[in-house]
Amino acid sequence: MTDRWPKSARIVMWTLACLLGVSLTLYEASSLRAWYVARQLGRHYPNLSLTPIPLPDSRLVDLDGARIERSGISMQSPWNVIETEKHFMVFTNLNFAEGQLALTVPSHNLDKPVKRRVPGIERRMIMRIFGGKGFKSRYDLMTAELYATPSQTKWWRTRNPNVRNTVLLTEKLPYVGTEPTAIYSIHFGALRGFQVGDPAVRPFDVKLTLFDQNDRRYDFFLSGRDRDHPVLSQAQVNAFVASIHPLAMTSGLQSPN
Repeated sequence: MTDRWPKSARIVMWTLACLLGVSLTLYEASSLRAWYVARQLGRHYPNLSLTPIPLPDSRLVDLDGARIERSGISMQSPWNVIETEKHFMVFTNLNFAEGQLALTVPSHNLDKPVKRRVPGIERRMIMRIFGGKGFKSRYDLMTAELYATPSQTKWWRTRNPNVRNTVLLTEKLPYVGTEPTAIYSIHFGALRGFQVGDPAVRPFDVKLTLFDQNDRRYDFFLSGRDRDHPVLSQAQVNAFVASIHPLAMTSGLQSPN
């Protein structure tokens, strides 16, 4: 039938068919490439298969440490005597006689919201990979990252789900690290988020990423001086989280007295 078409029309149809074939080939190639990357990540970093689970202990205990205010938040410390204290931009490190408490409060938590113009190419990539305008909150984005696993990327799946999952895995990797650990969902007081590490399991430290009701993010690292024995219980970690209260945003970065 196409033999009856003018030569120019046949050339156009042939060109369109070739372009369609190339597009489909590239589409499937990008899906397979995402699957291969996820497969290699899972092979080299078994921790990526971990997803958040409920806390093994949800009890709260009384903390003996003093209440301190740093970096726009108030919190009940699990320890008493601060031996040294260092501040660097949004990072604060408190060394106690018993252990270390480090916290990071991103600067955007304390600034007035600023509308950022997303470049067109970045916006299109977000819409293609994640759908719509992306994630509604930082908490939702971290939830998606931590629930992503290498096994969710399949060679037979279409491109967008595979690319989406592999992008989330690359963001998850620096957070979970390379040591065998656990990821817990945690929610006490005004904050919710995630805990990486079990205080009863070597190396006996925990990393907390918490979000308040305004989606402000707070990162904590709790570690003991004694690296051979546990220095905190899960109940103490829970009580620490429950004690945290963000201060008024107008207070800025709180400095020690």
